[in-house]
Amino acid sequence: GRFMSAVICARNITASIEIQLLLKRQQEEMLSIEKEKNDLLQQEIERKDDFLALISHEFKTPLTVINAALQAMDHFYKNDLSDKIKMYHNKIRQNSNRQLKLVNNLLDITSINAGHFAMKQTNMDIVLLTGVITESITFYASQKGMNLLFSSTIKKKIMGLDEEKYEKILLNLLSNAIKFTPMGKSIHVKLTQKIVSRKSMVCIEVRDEGIGIPPDKITLIFKRFGQVDSSLSRQSEGTGIGLSLVKMLVEGMGGEITLESNVGLGSTFRVLLPLQKAKKTSSILRPLDIIDKRLTQAAAIEFSDVYIPTPAPEPIGPRKE
Repeated sequence: GRFMSAVICARNITASIEIQLLLKRQQEEMLSIEKEKNDLLQQEIERKDDFLALISHEFKTPLTVINAALQAMDHFYKNDLSDKIKMYHNKIRQNSNRQLKLVNNLLDITSINAGHFAMKQTNMDIVLLTGVITESITFYASQKGMNLLFSSTIKKKIMGLDEEKYEKILLNLLSNAIKFTPMGKSIHVKLTQKIVSRKSMVCIEVRDEGIGIPPDKITLIFKRFGQVDSSLSRQSEGTGIGLSLVKMLVEGMGGEITLESNVGLGSTFRVLLPLQKAKKTSSILRPLDIIDKRLTQAAAIEFSDVYIPTPAPEPIGPRKE
């Protein structure tokens, strides 16, 4: 038990500890700087959305006044207007609707980005609603000489839907189909029921025989202000925010949207919505209740940027010899 000897080994780790502490402080500073950048970026995004919402509201007020004046002209002076005045009257209505569509889309997007997405679901027959919405735009399809077909493998299906948002989704998909489909071709709307990840889903399919989209451009069209080809803008005028909004609305309803397309053969949009009933019960709408001014006006606004060739107007005033 006697202590004979000892070996002591020592190493100075002060420098190593100081380096570790220095690296830790640098990492904390970098994280702090990155957080400040993210906070500033978020503030800029919020300011931008606030600006868009403010400007959109400012635009919407005069557009509403213009539309009210046009409605008054239709009501009081419809029989007194010459054909030429009616033509210019319709041009004013179409372009004011185009601006109103842009304003409404911007307001919806800024509202969703701000977290104000509110679902007003009621229980209704999606087969009936889809058929009525499709039928309501027959006029626009016939103007371009297209066949508009609706079919469903489901006879009747009651589910919870936000009627206005569903109308916006379907009308946007149909307006895109009509924009990019040549005369004489067909557009098909089909309803089916599917099981996806062990969940019952309703599939709404909008298939056209249009120009199609290249594979590398498919993801682009769902981004805000994304357009596949600006050279087509004359036949398909728009801002490129419609499909971005549609994707937001579909995902907000708990669904998903996909696209299959072949250049020169057409495109197929598929919307999958969960098959579930709304907690809040309501009466099921009938056709006469659904086909109302709101749906008619919504279709007029959504299809306001569908280009249909018309004869050039005659010049106003005396002609030069």
